[in-house]
Amino acid sequence: MDDKAREALKNIIQPLRTVVDNGEFQDLESFGNMLDGVKIVGLGEGSHGTREHFQLKHRLIRYLVEKKGFRTFAIEAGTDACLNINDYVLYGKGDKHKALASQTYWVWDTEEVLAMIDWMREHNLNCERGQECSFVGFDMKPAKDACLKLIDYLSPLGLADYPKIESILKNYANVAWPIPEGTESDDIIWLMGYLYLKEIELVEKTCRQAYDNALFAGRIIYQYVECRNDDVNGKRDLHMAENISLLVNSLHPDEKIILWAHNGHIACGYEWKNIGQWLRERYGSRYFALGFMIGGGKFQSRFIDREARKAGSLMEFDVPVIDGNLWEADVATVSGGDFYFNLRDSINSNEHIRKWAAQNKPFVMLDEGYNPNDKREDFEVDCSLSESYDAIIYTEKTTRSRPTPTGRRD
Repeated sequence: MDDKAREALKNIIQPLRTVVDNGEFQDLESFGNMLDGVKIVGLGEGSHGTREHFQLKHRLIRYLVEKKGFRTFAIEAGTDACLNINDYVLYGKGDKHKALASQTYWVWDTEEVLAMIDWMREHNLNCERGQECSFVGFDMKPAKDACLKLIDYLSPLGLADYPKIESILKNYANVAWPIPEGTESDDIIWLMGYLYLKEIELVEKTCRQAYDNALFAGRIIYQYVECRNDDVNGKRDLHMAENISLLVNSLHPDEKIILWAHNGHIACGYEWKNIGQWLRERYGSRYFALGFMIGGGKFQSRFIDREARKAGSLMEFDVPVIDGNLWEADVATVSGGDFYFNLRDSINSNEHIRKWAAQNKPFVMLDEGYNPNDKREDFEVDCSLSESYDAIIYTEKTTRSRPTPTGRRD
């Protein structure tokens, strides 16, 4: 990074007073000013197990809800698997610990996400009617819930083809992830065609909402099974982007959405065509990608044997050394502490930042599996910073996220 780019970045960074939600937002006002005309904000994370990134996202979400009019929160988890959480935050239904555990992803079953759920419930109890925030998922896995939902919907209707349908759904309910090679989608395609052709009969026997829910469940099963080939990342991100677009279409035109996912999904320019790229094509500048950088410290992940492709225990790991040609190493030289900066506007107004951010360099991407013996290419992704993100948050020192009892993995 040359001195002119570094000096230009020093002039635009915004220090963060805290990563923890304290109800004060003065240091986030510059972030809010970036969002004029934005409909969807993607909040990334440097790993699936970084406490400070989860806490920061909680703080940002509260700011977006209370000060910027966002009402819908969507996370990288199963659509049906998040219904229990939504029931809790909206209506106080059920137990919050069981609701969080029911989404099945250990990465979100943490004290930090639970604290955010507590805040969402408190907000919904005290806000003006119509200002409540909801909690939804946009992933297609696990698909078992969608299979069981279709069985529950169709089993009492006396359909002549039900034995065949039940066999299909029970088979797909037991298909593991990642999808084994040779798993075919012909049966679910037949079933989707059946549901479409039987629309009038099924709506008359049930109701429009129940039928639409069943149709969406079928879509989720199809998406799940489609992620079986070598392009599993690309297929999964395509389908998650489709589900986000369906969510957008289901809401009032003025409604705004917050997305929570890994940097690798919300970015607009990685090795595979990811959620951010699909959303940027569909919504242009109304989609805003906020990337999170790790300066060093600790994180949580599962030990992975890459040769055996097997995940082991949930552990605390050291963040790999941030040096060399990494984007994070560049940004670390700008200032100490935690801060953020606007890329979208600065690349248009400052030639030094524009040239620096246009380079193709590695970005650290720590996922749900890690091995201290990994080569750097196992956890780095080359990207252009200006193509991938609209803004960056940098955290100087991080710790592991804290699993709840149900979030632990042996």
